[in-house]
Amino acid sequence: MAVPTRDAGYFILFLRIIDQAFRGAPIGPTTNTFVIITWVVAFIISVGLGDFTAKKARAGKAPSLFTFLFALAWFLLFSAVLGLVFRFVPMGPVSDIFAIIAYGIAFIASIGLGNFTAKKARDGSQT
Repeated sequence: MAVPTRDAGYFILFLRIIDQAFRGAPIGPTTNTFVIITWVVAFIISVGLGDFTAKKARAGKAPSLFTFLFALAWFLLFSAVLGLVFRFVPMGPVSDIFAIIAYGIAFIASIGLGNFTAKKARDGSQT
């Protein structure tokens, strides 16, 4: 069974996040184990998100390109801030886990803020 393009798109996004989270980590069995576990989890999440996106698209409730662009802008902002924060943190297994959790929270927050921003832009609200 082939992996649909939408799943691959989510997985590529997660690979970028994983790369940023583990950049500068010391090479060793612990770090390598965390990276492999993170890849597996990212793949499972990307398949789930791909199926969710496909169901929304079939139901006619797919998010607009406008919403996606706002979510992407928010995520890039959060990624830049997290990159600055984790640049000065000594790398290790605990900081790697915190980085992954922080990027996950940033991803979820960016989706919510993207939807909120797009809704306010569509409504013409100045809030």
